[in-house]
Amino acid sequence: MCEKIKSKNKMSEERLFKTYERELKEFEDWISQNPRLPKNINKLLLLRFLKVYDFDVDAAKKLLIINLETRKMHPELFSNRNVMSEEFQTAMSTYQCVALKKNTKDNDKVTVFRVATTDASKFILKDIFRMVIALLDCRLVKCDENELINGEITIADMSNFTFRHFTRTIANFGILKAYMHYGQEAAPIKIIQTHLINCSSIMNRLMSFIKPFLRKEVSDSFIFHSSLESLHQHIPKDILPVDFGGTAEPLSEYCLKVKEVVEGYGDYLACDDNWKIEDEIAALLNVSQAASVCAKYYLHQFQYSKFSQSRQSFFANLFLHKPMDDNEMFEDCLEEQSTTDTVSPLDKLKEWIENHGKFPKNIPEILLKRFLKVCDDDLKQTTDLLLLNYKLRTSAPNLFTNRDIMAKEMQQACQVMQFCPMPKLTKDGMLVTVGGLKDPDPSKFIYLDCIKMALMVFDMRFCSYDDVENNEIANGDIVVMDMKGMSFWHFLKVVKNFTTAKFYTHYTQEAVPIKICQTNVVNPSPAMDRVFNLFKPFMKQEVLDTLIFHSNGYESLQKTVGKEYLPPKYGGTCEIDIDEIHKYQLSMIEKYRDFLLDDDNWRFSK
Repeated sequence: MCEKIKSKNKMSEERLFKTYERELKEFEDWISQNPRLPKNINKLLLLRFLKVYDFDVDAAKKLLIINLETRKMHPELFSNRNVMSEEFQTAMSTYQCVALKKNTKDNDKVTVFRVATTDASKFILKDIFRMVIALLDCRLVKCDENELINGEITIADMSNFTFRHFTRTIANFGILKAYMHYGQEAAPIKIIQTHLINCSSIMNRLMSFIKPFLRKEVSDSFIFHSSLESLHQHIPKDILPVDFGGTAEPLSEYCLKVKEVVEGYGDYLACDDNWKIEDEIAALLNVSQAASVCAKYYLHQFQYSKFSQSRQSFFANLFLHKPMDDNEMFEDCLEEQSTTDTVSPLDKLKEWIENHGKFPKNIPEILLKRFLKVCDDDLKQTTDLLLLNYKLRTSAPNLFTNRDIMAKEMQQACQVMQFCPMPKLTKDGMLVTVGGLKDPDPSKFIYLDCIKMALMVFDMRFCSYDDVENNEIANGDIVVMDMKGMSFWHFLKVVKNFTTAKFYTHYTQEAVPIKICQTNVVNPSPAMDRVFNLFKPFMKQEVLDTLIFHSNGYESLQKTVGKEYLPPKYGGTCEIDIDEIHKYQLSMIEKYRDFLLDDDNWRFSK
């Protein structure tokens, strides 16, 4: 029986190779001419890359490059794949990943994903994702029963997914992000539908966490089912195992067969040379080829897009004619200005803003000076930064509108967190800002309100001089983040508002008129490690390079920052205590209350 199946599969492969002989030859010739690419890529696997783009060879080349580059970037998921190792075998017994035998009438493959047990002690995300990708690699070099499949339908059974599984997932955020990137951007598959069954309240938290990283078409493919009857309306019973009310064999029998198959492909999976590339391979597509590929891709409407919107925008702007954005409309005007013009950069910026027509009419002059200073008076950089700042403000009304410091939720946020700029600049003209929890009670920690309050503090500060006596703006910022009182429950509240956290990280790194020169972290806790792992993928390298952790008291902080610039709480000699600075800061925000409340002061005109 087994020999008959092998013979049938062999005939099917030969038929496929003959049907797509021209496209396959062009693809193979391109690979053979490029010494940096692996030479032993399975023929059937190449057909998968071609199939996902309706046999457009140029598009398949690009996808192959992205696939191989992704594998190179994440060896933790794609290397050391010994299927007989304890880690691999444990992953298979902990997490079930089963491609069902029968395809749908549209020739889509149905795959079931399920945590096998509620015991999370063996739920090692890296090992599980490495195992899942290995199973996919096996399946992609096996001939399908009905030609090449059109797309993928997944069923995620969340019945055994507990709170401990959730925490172990979010604690390995980098691994999760890499896996999601590969599945959406680099694997030769088309995701058609994702069905979720037996969901608990934990699933809501998980979805909030991963949604920002899902392509819209993938996110739109999610279907939640409250019963198996609902699932049967989308997937026929004769396809589903008995575990899901179907008539096919149970999942346990499928799992035994999957184990047998993957162990049979052990040598193939363990050989990294099957996917190994030499150095960077993006250069394999020269500029003209890349332009041709991208132009063809965007002019041809695929039924299922493989590239994310951000990548589409990048290539479209790079290779195809696109209308100019708001800043480009004024770029020629900026370049025409004579280098010998005696008009000050501030006056030029004011003129540019007036000509633009969308900015508020009463932007404080000191705020404009800050934008110029952080860009070293470069007018083009300043206008770019100013545009980004106001565009992001307009895109996040939940953070930048209805900002009443006297509102109950804002008053509570002021009592929970504090962000206190010290009154004296350092000898290098830096402003030291101390931030942290004022009240460690997690029940009072409403993350959205705290971020909204922090952004109000920024705006209040930006509208006045850092050194009031000398009318000076700081050359840069030294941040002291006190993590004392930060608990696991605080961390969960940050995760629950992950979209807000991601926006805040992007806004403060890319759109505010400050230069962060140093970030000192004091009193780090275990929760801090999780917060750091959560934010790290979104932090610019230059910001990461500024991080200094102080774990043993404040002596190293005092040496790094200087005692005279720190409050007494941290062993500093500043005459004003941090609580007094906080009270003064709140009084200043109250002073600016009307200005902060008027949304027209902070957004583009309609």
